[in-house]
Amino acid sequence: RRGVTMAGKWAWFSGWAAPDPPPASNAATPTDANGKPKKICCACPETKGVRDTCIASKGEEHPECVALIEKHKQCLRAEGFNI
Repeated sequence: RRGVTMAGKWAWFSGWAAPDPPPASNAATPTDANGKPKKICCACPETKGVRDTCIASKGEEHPECVALIEKHKQCLRAEGFNI
């Protein structure tokens, strides 16, 4: 198509902007005794396993599971994670 410039072809697209990236966290990543960053997926395996079993068998809204979820969050916070 002659006479159509890229600006004309994509003019409708010019108002689109990428969303702003999330703000950088001020909290430092927790580290282990060797100075390596801890991974949240590997932290607190004792509370994580019990929590996951409860959720799988009784559901996330069950009062027992709600308490176990909170206990796991407390453990993660004690490990230095900002949740």
